[in-house]
Amino acid sequence: MKQILNTLYVQTQGTYLRLDHDTLQVEVEREKVLQMPLHHLGGITVFGNVLLSPFLIHRCAEDGRSLVWLTEYGRFKARLAGTTTGNVLLRQAQHQSLSDPLATLAIARYIVAGKLQNARNVLMRAAREADTEGDRPPLVAAAQVHGEAIGNTETAADLEQLRGIEGYAAKAYFGAFTGWSPKSGCFCVS
Repeated sequence: MKQILNTLYVQTQGTYLRLDHDTLQVEVEREKVLQMPLHHLGGITVFGNVLLSPFLIHRCAEDGRSLVWLTEYGRFKARLAGTTTGNVLLRQAQHQSLSDPLATLAIARYIVAGKLQNARNVLMRAAREADTEGDRPPLVAAAQVHGEAIGNTETAADLEQLRGIEGYAAKAYFGAFTGWSPKSGCFCVS
């Protein structure tokens, strides 16, 4: 089984994060809104006025879990990184891959394909949840562009071509979303 650690992003001002045995407890206005096992998290990022208990900070440092503090608007302020453990052979292989253009291209293909797949999932969900029938066609069209782009990543001859594929898909993605709706808190489609 592959364990994928997630990052928790906390933006609600006045939130308090604390350690409760081996779980992270999130409180807003002294009311528990979330509790999750700490081992599921690879990192915690907080925006603005979000407080962390000293015990949680110490535990994150001990476990090598990253903590990042940002301003309310996302400007970097500080980062805590505990001791780093890892496989030196893995690090050497990563550096050797950087020197090999074919290995770099292979890794980049997987990264771009993953990004495109995630964006495609967002588009398809937005198409399913669209308020009106007229909102769906641009979302479906952009999702189709992403589907084709995912297939094209496999045959990209070099990094420049791969960047072009990603850029073309990004243009379709952002073209499907035309404005911000403060009422709903999301992007609105054309």
